[in-house]
Amino acid sequence: MKASSSARESLLPPGDVPTAVPVVASGVPAVPTGVPVQPQAMYREQVHTADGYWAQTLGASPGLVLRERLYLSQICCAACEKKTSYTVGALPAHNAGLEKQWLNDETMVAMLTPGAFEVREESGCCCRYCLHQSRELKLGYFAPRVGGGQPGGGVWEGGLAGFGWPEGEIPALWLERPFKCTLCCCCCLLNPQEMSLYDGQEVLGKALMEWDCCMVCWPYRRYGVLDAAGAKEYDVHVPLACADGCRNCCAPTCFNRVLTMPITAAGDAAQLGSLENHWPGCNCRGLCAAGMANNNYVVKFPQAASAAQKARLLSALHLIDFNFFERRANQQN
Repeated sequence: MKASSSARESLLPPGDVPTAVPVVASGVPAVPTGVPVQPQAMYREQVHTADGYWAQTLGASPGLVLRERLYLSQICCAACEKKTSYTVGALPAHNAGLEKQWLNDETMVAMLTPGAFEVREESGCCCRYCLHQSRELKLGYFAPRVGGGQPGGGVWEGGLAGFGWPEGEIPALWLERPFKCTLCCCCCLLNPQEMSLYDGQEVLGKALMEWDCCMVCWPYRRYGVLDAAGAKEYDVHVPLACADGCRNCCAPTCFNRVLTMPITAAGDAAQLGSLENHWPGCNCRGLCAAGMANNNYVVKFPQAASAAQKARLLSALHLIDFNFFERRANQQN
């Protein structure tokens, strides 16, 4: 995938676009004197925003697998609070059915190559440590590097280097979560948790925590998935303990390895897809780091969902992740 010459020239400062680019003996254009070399991140930014990378990737995928990066420092030091990071791969079509099927950590890793996205968090250190799961943050969906740092082919290199939001990179999609102190008051929910979704500066929709009176005595939660106009498209149900036939009792653990959160159309009971939290297995992630932000997720999209609807369902996944599963060592009290 190559950017056009006019698009490349638009990245140069005004007045510095060369009229002719000399060519050296090897056939590679030489950089004219006085023209600053553009960082590779700018080239990747241009390609992915212009070509709708996220829409192409999500539109062709029946589902995704997300594997959270495990930080040993968080296991060894309770005071360490790292930024969340996920590697995302495509779920094969034969695994995208609604039946319950456990994928162990080794299988998850195999599905991450080639990668679809890298998810990175941007948040303040004090906010992470003081507010934990309720913190204000941004999550960016970045295209993984392939072919020596450029998109479009070659050998997958395992995503972006470093930690946190990559400097100079603009994500294919990004999500924003404000800090909200959520309180139950009588029959309503004050300041419900929410996660908004953006494509550049365009709002694509959001996920919103919902409430009804039955939740007082019945252990489940519900999240609405709304489009850009605020109309609800889907409901995501989070059955806990004995709710929904005890399907999630003791999950995700070795006793019940998959916690399932059904996706239904707004106002309908028929399951169309699911968000699943899979126990990693009998390894460091599943035993030593139990309950400490070591999550493996599988997203099974509704068959008729568009790319934008699939992206909005990802906003629900991350909001639920922070509400229920992002527990660090310094929160086990």
